Amino acid sequence: MIQYESKTEFIGESEDNDTYDTASPLELNVVNEGNYSKLGDIDIYQFEMERPGLAEIWGMDSNDYFYFTLYEEDVHGNIYEITGISSYARVRLGKGRYFLEVEPGHFQKSREYKICADVTYESAEEYEQESNNIKKRCKC
Repeated sequence: MIQYESKTEFIGESEDNDTYDTASPLELNVVNEGNYSKLGDIDIYQFEMERPGLAEIWGMDSNDYFYFTLYEEDVHGNIYEITGISSYARVRLGKGRYFLEVEPGHFQKSREYKICADVTYESAEEYEQESNNIKKRCKC
């Protein structure tokens, strides 16, 4: 028996999302569903931070292993790794485009997983803002 969901009912990946150019949009503050469609399948999601803020990113599947990597795209379109995440992370992110690369673990019990990025935008008056790692000469 095959059951279909309309695009408006399903929140999750669409294959083929194995490259940054074909990354599935990750809807923020909502649980997104995905699956490893084939052995060794890597799924890539993208999301936008409209303003700087705190992102709580988590993923889970039926296995004890769930790992994903967070990447950032710079103004020139280059993509850089920020951090590897094992199930959950809290990270402060600047305004911009980000990617999550989900890797299947070995000996998968199930190909289904869930992933979520809960985002809270923050003001610069209350919280440190990223990216603030620029050296400037000061005149003393």
